[in-house]
Amino acid sequence: MGMFDYFYPDPPIECHHPECRGLLRDWQGKYAGNCLFQWHQGRIAPIDQVASEDCKLDRARLHEIRLPINAIIIAGWGSCDQCGSYAQFLIECSTDAEGCWKNTRILANISPASQIAEGCAAV
Repeated sequence: MGMFDYFYPDPPIECHHPECRGLLRDWQGKYAGNCLFQWHQGRIAPIDQVASEDCKLDRARLHEIRLPINAIIIAGWGSCDQCGSYAQFLIECSTDAEGCWKNTRILANISPASQIAEGCAAV
């Protein structure tokens, strides 16, 4: 398994599984970093790093990390925090001239039949 970063859209994307109203979390995306950083839309630096304490960057160094400027990062595999199902579509995360993630857009379904079966969609 390769390395990636986690992306958290704001506002979050809801799971529309028939019996669920959970939120899709832990979107996995790749760009030049891929160090298990946790990115929250609208924040310039990662909010954390998913690693053991002895492997994490210190807070000062973590605050210096940036996404690429004017970039589009594709993320997938968002999982529902309630029912555990996975999103059957990808999201596109767009950064500005400073490398801050500003916009999220839903991309085409991974598999239309799977999306209907899973019941996941964007708000």
